[in-house]
Amino acid sequence: EVHITNQDCWISDNALIFHPLVEQLDVFFCENVLEILHLGRYKIQSVQPLITKSGINNVLFPIPSMQEKNEFNKVALNFHSVINSANGEISKLQSLRTSLANISTGVPRGNQDNIEVLE
Repeated sequence: EVHITNQDCWISDNALIFHPLVEQLDVFFCENVLEILHLGRYKIQSVQPLITKSGINNVLFPIPSMQEKNEFNKVALNFHSVINSANGEISKLQSLRTSLANISTGVPRGNQDNIEVLE
């Protein structure tokens, strides 16, 4: 999982911190590349699975031209926008289904948390 922050934060000793060495790589592009690389596959199984620097030291990815990177970002941003919109619509649908279930079962308002809507 990739988490991006632009402020000071607390992280565990199991976190990897990524700093791009090439200035033309923006945060959004790097976030997507890190997700694509799926670094979790390099984890060492122990009591608490971890990824070590030596395990990923040789993982490489080509740096695209600025035009390719910009095109990727454009498509990826559109994709993320569609996904976020769909997630919002799913939340609305789930809320409406819960309301409908409450109406059909005669559950008084305020007791909706005790109803489970079957998918």
